Amino acid sequence: AAKPPLPPGNIMTLWENDNFYEQEYWRQFPGKMLFLCGDYAMQDNDGYIAIGRRVDEVINIAGQRVSTREIADALASHPSVAETCVIGVADALKGDEAVGLVVLKPDTETSTQLKIELRNMVREHVGAIAAPKDIYFVPSLPKNRKGKHMRAVFKAILDKQEIKDWTALEPDASKEAIQPAITLMKSVLE
Repeated sequence: AAKPPLPPGNIMTLWENDNFYEQEYWRQFPGKMLFLCGDYAMQDNDGYIAIGRRVDEVINIAGQRVSTREIADALASHPSVAETCVIGVADALKGDEAVGLVVLKPDTETSTQLKIELRNMVREHVGAIAAPKDIYFVPSLPKNRKGKHMRAVFKAILDKQEIKDWTALEPDASKEAIQPAITLMKSVLE
C-alpha cells in the first residue's frame, strides 16, 4: 500500500467509474486512506521482506473468482511445507481448477494423508470451492532470474499444451534456460 500523495503518472481514476476506483484502490484498509498497489509482501522472522505475486492473480472456478495467493498461503501455513505455487488449469466443467505445487521441508515424507491435510487447510482458510483438484509434491519450483515462479511453464505442462511462443513465457529467460525446468517439472507432473 502507498500513502498519499501519489507520484505523478499514477492512475487518478477509472474511465467513467470513479466509485469503483475509490472502493477498489483507496478503501481496502478500513479506517486508513491508503492506495492498494496490487502486490503482496511477506516479512520473515529476520525482518526480510519478500515481494510476492499480484494480489489480483485469480482463477475462475465454477463462476467464482478465487485468488491463487490465498490458496498458496493456506497451503504454506502447513508446518511441513517449505514453498508453494498455485496455478489454474483448464477444466471443461468448472472453467479452471486450482492445482498446488508443493515443496516439502527436508525429512518430510509425501503421503496421501498429507494431501488430504493440505486440501482441508484450503477448505478451512479459503473455502471448499478453492480446494485444489490435485497437489503435486515437487523437489523444487524453478524460477526465472528475477526469482519468480515459471507459472506459464507449469500451466502449459499441466494443461498438456505445447509451449509455442517462448518469448512470451519469461522476458528474461531463453528457451535454453527454461528447458531444464520443463524437463524437471514434466518428470514430476506427467
